[in-house]
Amino acid sequence: MNHPEDYDSILAALHEEIGAGLPGVTAQLRMSFPSRERRELMSVSGRQCAEAGVLVLVTSVGGRAHVLLTVRKTTLARHPGQISFPGGRREANEDLLTTALRETEEEVNVQPAAVRVIGALTPLYIPPSGYCVYPFLGSSTGITPIADEREVDRILQIPVADLLSGSLMQHHTRSFRGTPVEVPCFNAGGDIIWGATAMILSEVIALLERHVPACD
Repeated sequence: MNHPEDYDSILAALHEEIGAGLPGVTAQLRMSFPSRERRELMSVSGRQCAEAGVLVLVTSVGGRAHVLLTVRKTTLARHPGQISFPGGRREANEDLLTTALRETEEEVNVQPAAVRVIGALTPLYIPPSGYCVYPFLGSSTGITPIADEREVDRILQIPVADLLSGSLMQHHTRSFRGTPVEVPCFNAGGDIIWGATAMILSEVIALLERHVPACD
């Protein structure tokens, strides 16, 4: 089957599929730690947790759709050196979409007005940090992201076509409760995307995979 890779086709597919319902936890689990308890652990329902909003931003690079990610500074106290979506903790009296857009502006200098919001993705609970993460899907063209020198080491823009091809999916070893565990990840030219970021990305991929019959 042929997947679309141009920006306009990808956006049309995402708009159509997100309106038809989310793949949800089933898609997220494809990139999670191997645990039978994982489905229940991931639910944000009834959680007393800190809340964070993140933005999955689809951008156009040479007319092809890409997903924007950040590599965090190694000097940060939380998740140093990890790859993540722009986002952060919700401030008082702030809705979570506003959080995601505000943090995106702070981290990569993309103004909220430049983002076209497509919709909300499935939230998930992150046990190690105690956060409930609420991802939002958006798009933007004609932007020049600039890494915030305090938080972001560099910016990644990964072609959606590469994500859909399956060529980036691998496993790498992480420590889980003191035991080495093989964890699914995306390897983008040596940049390892795993954990919550990979799980959120997996749902976006699932939306597009569901659209494949319309793209043949």
